[in-house]
Amino acid sequence: MPEQVRIKTASDLFEVLTNGSILHQAAVLRSVAEKPERAVDLGSYEGEDFIDLLIRLIPHRDGGVKKLMLMCLSFFQDPRTTRFMLDEFARSRDAASVLHLGRRLVVDQEVDFFRRYLRIDDRPAQSLVAARLLRGEAELSPAERMRVAIFLDEQFEPPELSTEHLDLWLKELSGAHRWKVRQLAEQQGERILTFWSCWDRLAAEEKDWLVALTVQRDSAQAAERLAQVLTRLPVSRFIVAQAISLELQLPASLLESDDEEVRALVIEAGLADSQLERFLAPSASSLEAVAATRRCTGERLVELLADKRWEVRACASQTLSGRCDYSLEKLREKASSEFAGERVAAVEVLLARGDDEWLSEHLAGKEVAYP
Repeated sequence: MPEQVRIKTASDLFEVLTNGSILHQAAVLRSVAEKPERAVDLGSYEGEDFIDLLIRLIPHRDGGVKKLMLMCLSFFQDPRTTRFMLDEFARSRDAASVLHLGRRLVVDQEVDFFRRYLRIDDRPAQSLVAARLLRGEAELSPAERMRVAIFLDEQFEPPELSTEHLDLWLKELSGAHRWKVRQLAEQQGERILTFWSCWDRLAAEEKDWLVALTVQRDSAQAAERLAQVLTRLPVSRFIVAQAISLELQLPASLLESDDEEVRALVIEAGLADSQLERFLAPSASSLEAVAATRRCTGERLVELLADKRWEVRACASQTLSGRCDYSLEKLREKASSEFAGERVAAVEVLLARGDDEWLSEHLAGKEVAYP
């Protein structure tokens, strides 16, 4: 228990709240909260009364002491109190303080005062206060209804997702609260498909999101929409993957995508089967080369065990392990290669094939190690 503090004069009160320990400050403030008029009745000290003191100290306090000071200040109906609380409400980053200030300010301010805070993205606590106070107002614009819906966890109807309000939805969907806006849109049922009418205005993440939702809700419509989207680069790997899952015909233009992940995906899907060597060339990326490797014949896979890229050798070895459409003799020749990477890859395939007897006979005593 902290030592009891006795406050007899304004000087005592000012000293404790200015320089006292946190425990002493909290104890005095709780006492003041029980009978606020006593603190004022003590009078002034060095030109300041109790209200002046709180206004001076609050910006330099935090945590529980700050909340207690704000509570004490809120008891006083004084122009200084209102001015300070308005400023503190606007600048504070502490959610608890903002919520307390909002409850107090609504006594002095019309509800319309809070409308401006619905539109401020970097003051979420203030926006939440505004949303709570404005939710019951009849005269809310569609933009205000949208913002109230964004900030309230409980049910609140945003403007309908329609052509009329599409620009409003798009604006919020590209803003700081895009995840909440997505949730609100998903509650709109089939109306969410309205976003397809403005596909080119959606960010890449929202395009993927819309495609995923459309596939879930209406795969036939998704197939129709994706058939059009695939011809207009750029498209994401996710969208291409969805198109493949729907067994759509892929346009050859996807092989010219700037995204190597997209190129690799469509190569593996068979779009480049007539030009695999292009994507096995040294100039191709590892992703492309690996994808092309998976489409090769057994004989070509055996040759690729000698590729300088370890990713290609590993893929060729793995792919060959489940196949028999190649010359076993050629594979055995690779097991004696002077290139260690090729030698190791070939031995791995022979082991997977169960060619242990040949390996024991021809490679016994020979070192087979990774390069």
